[in-house]
Amino acid sequence: PVGYLTLTAEGFIAEINLTGSTLLGVDRWNLLRRSFAVYVIEQDRERWKQHLSGVKRGDRQGSVELTLQRGNGSLLEAQINCARPAGNPPVLRLTLTDISERKQALEMLKISDLALKAISQGVLITDSDGFILSTNDAFLSITGYRPTEVLGHICKFSQGPLTDPLMVESLRLAVEDATGFATTLLNYRKDGSTFWNEMTISPVHNEQGCLTHFIAIVRDISERKQAEDELSESETRLREFSKFLQQAHEEDRSHFARELHDDLGQNLTALRFNFDLLTNSLASSQPAIVSRLAAIDQIIRGTVDAVRRICEDLRPGILDDLGLESALASHVERFARQSGVACDLVLDRDDYGLQEPLSTAIFRIVQEALTNVARHAQASHAMVALQDFGDTLLLSITDNGCGLPAAKGDRKHHFGLLGMRERVNMLGG
Repeated sequence: PVGYLTLTAEGFIAEINLTGSTLLGVDRWNLLRRSFAVYVIEQDRERWKQHLSGVKRGDRQGSVELTLQRGNGSLLEAQINCARPAGNPPVLRLTLTDISERKQALEMLKISDLALKAISQGVLITDSDGFILSTNDAFLSITGYRPTEVLGHICKFSQGPLTDPLMVESLRLAVEDATGFATTLLNYRKDGSTFWNEMTISPVHNEQGCLTHFIAIVRDISERKQAEDELSESETRLREFSKFLQQAHEEDRSHFARELHDDLGQNLTALRFNFDLLTNSLASSQPAIVSRLAAIDQIIRGTVDAVRRICEDLRPGILDDLGLESALASHVERFARQSGVACDLVLDRDDYGLQEPLSTAIFRIVQEALTNVARHAQASHAMVALQDFGDTLLLSITDNGCGLPAAKGDRKHHFGLLGMRERVNMLGG
């Protein structure tokens, strides 16, 4: 709707239609013979005065945008067109158009443009077909392109030989289906250098639900990606080194167990044999001494058992001689006997055919887990189960004790749990 006014040469309102009075928020009869300048805000009055004078002289045509104050004090953004028709007495014809929404939209557009420029991430705005309509300085800085090289193009110029084609296809389908999409792509700058682009694409629909635009947020995460790759490489090297240390440690245990068994074990066996001969020779002639020697015999027997137990802990010979299955059965039986905790072993195969270092890792994990049960679980029953699912082995150790809170399992000083986790990680489990 347009308001129509007639002003006298002095700027007083002579005529005004209903739309004009509605726009000004004043009854028509109260507007007649009043100066139009009264409704122009003070900041715009001088500009209105100059424009009006120019129209009267005939050297100024066209429109002027003014802020008017309505009768209720609210403001009206208006576009005013002035014309001076021929005739006497001289009058001015005005059209009054409400441009408040347009001005507000322009102001919001200006704010949006400033915000777009201020965003540190790259921003692309495209039409529904993917042609770039707008971008910001951050995107140009990331890619090295000029605005004229970007606007009106589809964003394929950032792809290159090392860009993942599967991700590109997923991106194309997301645009085709008008769905949101987020991915990380290796993209190319104008100078041919690469950067890792963490991209998020969002569709924009109008009030009728029709797709109108896409907004893409582009982040250069090359430094973060490099740090992640370096960390991953460092973890891989550390895991390989840990694997080497585990193997070296296992070899040392085996070597020490053999040395202990072969040297100290044989010496103790010889000592016990000679001790038995001595005891037998004195049995009839020196019974008092023989009774005292019985205590020494118990010490020797206890030492032999201790050496055998230490050798088993260091490296059970049964693991090398008869395999994992027999070693687990022996250890579970020994654990139950020494700890007083009933323990079952459940194996779904007689022979798993496992090679080193897998068999040793499984045995050591069971060994450590049952040690934890004995020390901390306050349990009366435990179970060790090994299941073969073809390409996967599932080892589970359970008990009916007090349990371990999840938060404690991640504490750094729980070296037993950490060691079990590290053994599994080294095997890719």
